[in-house]
Amino acid sequence: MGLLKDLPVVKSLGWPWNEETPTELYKDHKEWPKISIVTPSYNQGMFVEETLRSVLLQNYPNLEYIVIDGGSLDKSKSIIQAYDPWLTHWVSEKDNGQSDAINKGLMYCNGEIFNWINSDDLYTPGALYQVGKAYLENEFDVYAAYSHHFKWVSRKITFPNDRIPILKTLEKTIAYHYYSQVGTFYKKSIFTDFGGVNEEKRYVMDVDLWLKYLLRKGTLKDVVLSEELVALFRIHDLSKTGSGLEKFEKEAARMMYNITRQCKAPYYLLEEHINRHQRCNYSEEELEIDPNVNKRALSANYYRRYPEYFYEKKDYHLLRLSLLYLLGTSFSFWTKINLTLFVKSFFIPHGVLNYFRNKKNKLSTGA
Repeated sequence: MGLLKDLPVVKSLGWPWNEETPTELYKDHKEWPKISIVTPSYNQGMFVEETLRSVLLQNYPNLEYIVIDGGSLDKSKSIIQAYDPWLTHWVSEKDNGQSDAINKGLMYCNGEIFNWINSDDLYTPGALYQVGKAYLENEFDVYAAYSHHFKWVSRKITFPNDRIPILKTLEKTIAYHYYSQVGTFYKKSIFTDFGGVNEEKRYVMDVDLWLKYLLRKGTLKDVVLSEELVALFRIHDLSKTGSGLEKFEKEAARMMYNITRQCKAPYYLLEEHINRHQRCNYSEEELEIDPNVNKRALSANYYRRYPEYFYEKKDYHLLRLSLLYLLGTSFSFWTKINLTLFVKSFFIPHGVLNYFRNKKNKLSTGA
């Protein structure tokens, strides 16, 4: 029998209020890998019960579920307390933010697989079944499945099928560093090997862990991309994603500067990176990078747009240097844009080039 009959009774209908994942799904195997889930939460009383039920009503037979509430001032604590019998551990006390809460929860986890789900998101029916089944079939390091982004009030899907992209090379995957957290599960030992998530990161702690894993591993072979939909990511004004995109970008910029610095990117690219993200705090962190990672290719992919920036600034010296750096790295950078910039910077006198640039600007502005 599933948990639905035992959980607190609610009036709402649909998943995860009066529906549950059928327990019959799990009869294929006697032993399922233990999955540990942590929910960090603070003042999310309007959402947290839906999150709790979406985890518990997976009816996953080998689940650890830990909730770390940061001492919420709303109704969160009473809601969490109502689900106490089905939680492995929970606490409501002041913490130092989301990353700290995740690491506090990680201390109580003994599973083979780990993920966290924020207290305004939810898993879809059968999500943990898909994760456990994939692990039994092919013991992964990382399992990345789809999630849908949806609006809080209307429930309208705004961005379907969000998932980590695996690009043609490891270096491109790192350089583009796109990440989708809620649908991405890890072998728990990866988290513990890194000491949990980086608590200095308040917004991109998930991207930081993903890139550290790829840099240390030096291969994508143990990353499983799934076609399953496992989660729903809620968009609302109170969420960090909904209100702090600029802060995400700053932390990501600082993180990529640190990586490309260790990959020995040319000084002028690093300096331009700082100029373009002036309000970032560029602290240095030594990262473990596997010898199989092509450091030059990684940096070149990250700075692939910088020749265009130098052209816009009329800095033809750095334009030429950056083009030579890219074109000398890989044929993949021999694009139409780069070749056009190459011709302009090497074969057209600067005075002539500026004359036509200025004339074009006057025509476009009507001056």
